[in-house]
Amino acid sequence: MHFSSPPASPRRLTSKLAWAAATTMALAVLATVSLPAFASASADRPQEQGPRAVGLRALAQAPPIERLAKTLDLDTAQTQEIERLATDLRRSLAPIHERARALRTDLRAAIEKDDADPTEVGRIALDLRTHRESARASIEAFADEVEKILRPEQRDRFESLRERGRERGHERRDSLRERRLGRG
Repeated sequence: MHFSSPPASPRRLTSKLAWAAATTMALAVLATVSLPAFASASADRPQEQGPRAVGLRALAQAPPIERLAKTLDLDTAQTQEIERLATDLRRSLAPIHERARALRTDLRAAIEKDDADPTEVGRIALDLRTHRESARASIEAFADEVEKILRPEQRDRFESLRERGRERGHERRDSLRERRLGRG
């Protein structure tokens, strides 16, 4: 069974989306948690004009740790410790992402063979799942370490931001599934 894939085939789109998800997962906690806080805070009050509005826009474009520091009102020591944890996280995820990239290439090749072996395809898919779960575990451990650094009121806001980020992630995943199945 051989499939010749045009540049925008569903399989390529799926693998590109999987890679995009894997590469952004490392900073998902930081990146997805801070922006919703600003959106919900600004939705509660009329649009501001002037320097404050420009400041919020600039803040939304700041690196994730800076946004998190502003959102949670982190002190310098907390910010530095979170930056250290994020660096450690990126280092620990790099080999996981590299191996997952190689596995996706192997999976694509195994599927496109004329005599595709379902056992091999399944083994590679399970290896990919293991790597994805390993990355999630690393990110959860990172978030747990961040929570240990925070004061109680910061911890509550952080958990609220994480929950909003998870909800947004579920919405994105569902939207991608619908588009992939041709419903969206």
